[in-house]
Amino acid sequence: MFLAGKRSALPPVDGSGHGTHAASIAAGNFVDHASVLGGANGTASGMAAKAHLAIYRASSSTADLLKAMDQAIIDGVTVLSVSQGTPEFGQVFRHPLTIGILSVVENEIFACTVAGNEGPSRDQNLDHSEPWLLPLVYPGINGDSDDAEQCIRDSLEYIDGKGKIVLCAVETIKDVDKGRQVYREGAAGMILMDDSRGDPHAEGHVLPVSYVSFVDGEKIKSCIRSMKDSTPNATIVFKGTQFGYRPSPMVATISSRGPNFLNGGILKPDVLAPGVNILGAWPRAVGPNPSELAIATFNIKTGTSMAAPHASGIAALIKNKHPSWSPAYIRSAIITSATSLDLDGNPIVDENTGSPADIFDIGAGQVRPWAAMDPGLIYDLDAGDYIG
Repeated sequence: MFLAGKRSALPPVDGSGHGTHAASIAAGNFVDHASVLGGANGTASGMAAKAHLAIYRASSSTADLLKAMDQAIIDGVTVLSVSQGTPEFGQVFRHPLTIGILSVVENEIFACTVAGNEGPSRDQNLDHSEPWLLPLVYPGINGDSDDAEQCIRDSLEYIDGKGKIVLCAVETIKDVDKGRQVYREGAAGMILMDDSRGDPHAEGHVLPVSYVSFVDGEKIKSCIRSMKDSTPNATIVFKGTQFGYRPSPMVATISSRGPNFLNGGILKPDVLAPGVNILGAWPRAVGPNPSELAIATFNIKTGTSMAAPHASGIAALIKNKHPSWSPAYIRSAIITSATSLDLDGNPIVDENTGSPADIFDIGAGQVRPWAAMDPGLIYDLDAGDYIG
């Protein structure tokens, strides 16, 4: 298993936590009592629990990533997981990163990468539309507001937030950073309001936080406006981790969509994989300090970066069962065994429209690991076919 990076004599240092989280989704043994500040408590493991991980340290520069791919080939990895989008759109055969990944595939390494987080429009926003990859869609959230609504630094000095719950809109800076800013102002809690395109997601904050949808946020704002001559009150009540949400799975609003803007004859994306509120390993404490709960090395993150390693882990499991299978065989097994139906047997829904998602939203559908292990008929391709 490989995650983009550069080989070093020193152990890899994860500055942002992104690489640790993505790696733990693809592989990693079973860990009991995994939780984030008491939430989502249970047993966690990577998709391929007993697979070996090769992690290389690198920046996001093209040269570093290409060097990492070369080293992965030398080291004999079997699956390449790249939670990294293409820097810009252009001709696929001229982009160094996509050419590098093609060379990886030529060396019989299964490559899996992200579709991007730029949905829901189809305005040529799909990353990695190359036929030798496996782009994944990812369910995620964005927002857009002015500085005051977004609780940007210096905008809070005009309000008295001490001991109060502060309503903030998402976007511009990280939500956890908003919480730190609000906490420094003495607030007792924060309500994060999404924009009209997304839905709430979980994170480890430094103070009590409730993440609400755009519609609910508008109701809260309306209530505040209607009580301008009095003081509105609010309470945040935690009910633990809730299960059984329906419909599930569902395509998140900002998941980048197809079609392939370079070649309409190549259908993209390929499949849908879990990417919302994923618990994974984390290199440092999250939430408030000091706190016993904050020492747990797990965090909950959302993104296509969380979806791609799910498929990579499935590829590792398939490779373990079928060592002689080519990358195209593995890709074929994952695609042909996917399902376009949700857990209730209904067509998978597009969160943005509320209507059934189409092939440019989900590709072949949601991945099914157990079915991919024995797909029946499989199709093979080689580098020459891809170039053609």
